[in-house]
Amino acid sequence: PYTTLFRSVHGYDGSQFIRLKVTNEAGCTSKDSIQITNTPETLLRIPAAFTPNGDGINDTWELGVAPMAKVHTALPEVLDVKVYDRWGALVWYKNNGYEPWDGIDIRGRVLPVDSYHYEIVYIEGDQRKIARGSVTIVR
Repeated sequence: PYTTLFRSVHGYDGSQFIRLKVTNEAGCTSKDSIQITNTPETLLRIPAAFTPNGDGINDTWELGVAPMAKVHTALPEVLDVKVYDRWGALVWYKNNGYEPWDGIDIRGRVLPVDSYHYEIVYIEGDQRKIARGSVTIVR
């Protein structure tokens, strides 16, 4: 008869080495170790902030490929990007592919420093996925 015991191990992003030692009631011990690599749920990298202040550094909100992506290097196919203000009003969208956002709303106005919420629909591999989160404009 075998007993299964589950333990949660909280680690960090990236690769880590875990050693395990198991001792039964009779005092017999066994040791093992494994290498674990935590990979992101998606290859899509979505920045949490950008600074559209004209200094040439992070002036646009640009989606990219996660740095841990070793096999896939192409940006997943982005179908639809919507950005909303804190009250839920649509301030920017792109529904025909992807292009970087410069912090200008759909009416051509410069948006103020604030947090905005996004919804991105994309295809990764053969799966349609939706990413939701927030992005902050910092000037």
